[in-house]
Amino acid sequence: MNDLIINEPKFIEVSKREQTLKDDVPEYLDRTEIHKIFYSIPKEKHRELMLLAFLWNTGVRISEAITIKKGNIDFNTKNLKILWLKRRKLMTRALPINDKFAYSLATYTGGMNKDDLLFPFTRQRADQICKKYNFVLNKDLHCHLFRHSFAVNYLKQTNDIVGLKTLLGHQNITNTLIYAKIVNADIREKLNSIEF
Repeated sequence: MNDLIINEPKFIEVSKREQTLKDDVPEYLDRTEIHKIFYSIPKEKHRELMLLAFLWNTGVRISEAITIKKGNIDFNTKNLKILWLKRRKLMTRALPINDKFAYSLATYTGGMNKDDLLFPFTRQRADQICKKYNFVLNKDLHCHLFRHSFAVNYLKQTNDIVGLKTLLGHQNITNTLIYAKIVNADIREKLNSIEF
C-alpha cells in the first residue's frame, strides 16, 4: 500500500515543484558555518573579521557597509544610520544594532574620528576578502551571502517577516518573502524526518 502512494505521479510532480522552489531561493550559511569562517581569520586581520562580522550582524548591503563612517553610529541608542542612493536620490534608514555587536563596534572604532570610514575598502576588495576564506567551507563566498545568511537567521529565530523587511531596507515585501521560502523548506525537511 505504501509503495503505491509513493509511486503515484502526483507525488513526483510535487517533488519537481519543490526542487524548482529551492532553485529560486538564495544560498545562505548557518551560524555554525559563519563561526567557522570567523575562527579561521588570523588575529592580525582584525579589520577583515570586523567587515564580515558587520555584514553578518546587520544584514546591510556591501555597498552600504563601505560607506559607513564612525559618525553614523549612535552608541547610546545603538542605532546605525544607513545612507544609500536610489535613482539618484539619497535615502536613509536607521538600523538597530545588537547589544553585543555594538560593544565590538565600539572597541573597533575606538581610535577612529567620526568622519573615518569603518571599512575603507572598494566593493571589489571586500569581495576579495570574502573569497580569501573560500577554503574554510569549500564554498564560493561573497559579501551578499552574509546578507542572505543574516536574513535567514533572523527569520528562523523570530518569524518576523515585517521586521526583516525593515532591517534589510526593502521597499517591497515581495523581496523579503524569498527568505520565507527557505524557512518553509526547512520546516518541510523537519516534517519529513519525523516518522509517522
